[in-house]
Amino acid sequence: MRGRILPFLFLLGFLAGCYSGSVKPLLSRPEFKAENEPIRTLKILLVADDSYQKDDIEKFVFKCSRLAEMQVGIRLEILDVYKIKWEDELDDIIKMEIRIAADTWNRRDQFDIALTFVNFVQSIRGGKLPLGATDTFFWRYLFVKELDPYILLHELFHAFLLEQDHSGSWVMRESRSPYGSEWYWLTPEDRRKVLRNKWRDFNVMPSTEQEEEKRSKESWFYYRMGRAYLQRRDFEQAILLLNKSLEINPKSAEAYVSRGRGYYFRGEYDKSWEDVKRAQDLGYKIPAEFLDDLRRASDRNY
Repeated sequence: MRGRILPFLFLLGFLAGCYSGSVKPLLSRPEFKAENEPIRTLKILLVADDSYQKDDIEKFVFKCSRLAEMQVGIRLEILDVYKIKWEDELDDIIKMEIRIAADTWNRRDQFDIALTFVNFVQSIRGGKLPLGATDTFFWRYLFVKELDPYILLHELFHAFLLEQDHSGSWVMRESRSPYGSEWYWLTPEDRRKVLRNKWRDFNVMPSTEQEEEKRSKESWFYYRMGRAYLQRRDFEQAILLLNKSLEINPKSAEAYVSRGRGYYFRGEYDKSWEDVKRAQDLGYKIPAEFLDDLRRASDRNY
């Protein structure tokens, strides 16, 4: 009898081992469910071109919401849909992130996550085509190429894990074959990380690096946003964003030049000259054409 029991216990142990890296077998446990409470509802702004039908996207988001709620008590609620027409951004994920951020900046207090469904074409990591992406500034601008729960949940959970590294052993990877095609189950360790960050404020850039590196990246983000608004000729918003960039990094010559252009287009030539001088003091070579335009405009003003 004992000889029969031992192989059976070994089989149970083997099966348990197959699931030891995933929360999937824990979902029905009362203590697991209790840890997911209270539920956090994320307000989702859908950003879409014509890649997918609105009804298909909504059904897909609902399915992913159920999977996220089961694991960490996070529910997805669609707030609104923003239709986008891309320009030259589809081959550069950074340009796409800045474009989405700029397009939705005046609504940033109304939503938590901007979820973009788009067939972007950029290749990364040695020519591999990405299926999804997340910005690493605010971790709130998500991009999904296919309506596959793995892709959306992978990027969504990154917004709470706040990690860029995809080389670790967390469960949402193709190499974890015991789960077949269901790669969207978190490991218990990563679930704990998500729960720690579950109530994070998406309007605040989280500290995921050394303080100096974080400030540099944050300043660069506001600088790029300011440039985007300059191109739209929204000089008031551009200057506000560039002020923020320079508040974080007062040695950004590029931000001074861009803010100087904003002041120039608003007819505030004295302020423009001040920013030009600051940029020059930092070793930045101001384009001669801009200097000539600024001199002529200043002379006419006086």
